[in-house]
Amino acid sequence: MNAKNRARRLGTASVTVLLTGACALGLTSPAHAATPTKAPSTSASKAKASVTATVANTGGENLIVRSKAGKSGPEVKRLAEGTSVQIECQVASDDVSGNKYWDYIPAHGGYASDYYLATPGHDGRHPDLPLCEDTPPPDGTMRERIVQIAKGEVGLTDKSKYGAPVDHDWCQYFVNWVWRNAGVEDMNDTHFTGDFYYWGKERGLTQDGSSNIKVGDGILFGTGPENSDTGRHVGIVVAVHEDGSVESIDGNYSDAVTRVGPYFPDNATTHEPENVYAHVSPPGD
Repeated sequence: MNAKNRARRLGTASVTVLLTGACALGLTSPAHAATPTKAPSTSASKAKASVTATVANTGGENLIVRSKAGKSGPEVKRLAEGTSVQIECQVASDDVSGNKYWDYIPAHGGYASDYYLATPGHDGRHPDLPLCEDTPPPDGTMRERIVQIAKGEVGLTDKSKYGAPVDHDWCQYFVNWVWRNAGVEDMNDTHFTGDFYYWGKERGLTQDGSSNIKVGDGILFGTGPENSDTGRHVGIVVAVHEDGSVESIDGNYSDAVTRVGPYFPDNATTHEPENVYAHVSPPGD
């Protein structure tokens, strides 16, 4: 779709909208300023560093990157043997062939066993890397976990963390990543918002229209899921107010993860490219 600009008046503030595709947006929310948040934090005793490593010892299989350190962490990515990555920090967890350390790979937003990440001259604890001061995934309901994880990403701009290629819009990648890290299994794994709609339909999770929206829902903007002209954007609902307005956290909004709103789902064009046409509930609700 060709990019186009249009201005809207919000009270006394004028907002310029740059629409560039299925997930679009150069729109800036007037209600919230993004504050960068990085995860995980690292030991204060060492400056932030990174070490180059190569995926190895897999016997030709892909290496699973997990959202938390350990064998039970939800899968977020698979890396081919020979792939070069940057490690930011390490944490002790499940032993793999005598190596108890798991390495955080920021570009892919997760951890992999150090046994499968070769760093010349070192095996296990690396002297040039800090320890990750990470915490387990948040407790609470699935919806609460989704909201907490999404809030922790506000301000980030590196779409590769969510698995998005350089040439892709990434609002749907962000939703997929958050839901997967909250524990949703068999998660939709495509970048088109319409596929997310149909993924939910097949599981009885998608509701057309804008009634009964809840925190944690994936909220779909446009007129339908048919193509990128009708399915425009997606976000995660993080607040629902008594007057019916909502707030969402959206990936690829002003090229960042941004908290947006409040806005009314049936009049969302004050903040979003289109109104809400459907929403998807997380499974196990």
